Order: sequence, then C-alpha cells, then structure tokens
Amino acid sequence: MMIFKLLLVDDHFQDVILFRSVLKKVASRLPFPIICDEIDSGLDALHLIAAAHYDMVFLDQQMPDPDGLACFEGICQLPWSSEKKRPAIIAYSNCDLREFRARCLHAGMDEFFVKYLNEKELLALVEKYMPERISP
Repeated sequence: MMIFKLLLVDDHFQDVILFRSVLKKVASRLPFPIICDEIDSGLDALHLIAAAHYDMVFLDQQMPDPDGLACFEGICQLPWSSEKKRPAIIAYSNCDLREFRARCLHAGMDEFFVKYLNEKELLALVEKYMPERISP
C-alpha cells in the first residue's frame, strides 16, 4: 500500500495541534494513508529531509535556527535525483504581507499559505502534489 508522507516544520505547539486536527479530517477522506512527521526546528528538518522521503513539507517561515527561507535554501542544496525527488515545499506563515508571499514564491517554494489551512485547502494540496505512485 502506498503512503503519502508529509513533514510539518513548526515551532508553535498550538499551530501543530490545529494542523493535526485538519489533517486527520482530510486523511479520513482519502483512499490512501497519510503519515505526518512533526519537527520544531529548521535545522532538524534539514536532517530529516536528507535522510527520509517526504512527498510534501509544510515549512513555517518564522522559526529560529534557521528561518523557513534559509531552511528552504538548504533543502534545495540536497542531492535530489529521479529516485529521490524534492518534496513539494509549502511556505506556511502567520504573515500575509504581499512582499513576504512574493519572497517565498520567488525563492522557489511551491505554494504559500497563511495559517490556518482549512480542510478544502489541505485536501487540494495533497491531491495536487500526490505522486504518480499513489495516483488513482
């Protein structure tokens, strides 16, 4: 059975709890399981992403050590290949300034969302970035 692997990188526990609740509802509507790892540090996220496969990464932009943009730059420098493709990177922030959004997208992140995603938005993202190996 194929599994959709997601990584949530967020240093605010309340945001993690809210994300979990939305993800649980979305996962119940899909024909495949979703596994979600959680980490609260950009540096730790880099190590996890280098060592394991993820289909999608939600990356909080306002974290210490490093912030989301610096973490994304580190992700881009990892050795990606046809066997291990870079996961979809979703910039995730409380900040909805147009310049902030533009900076994230210009850097090459795949999407930008303001906290907090609703079920419809998260489901659309999972369906959009679902790899061919688990597509119906």
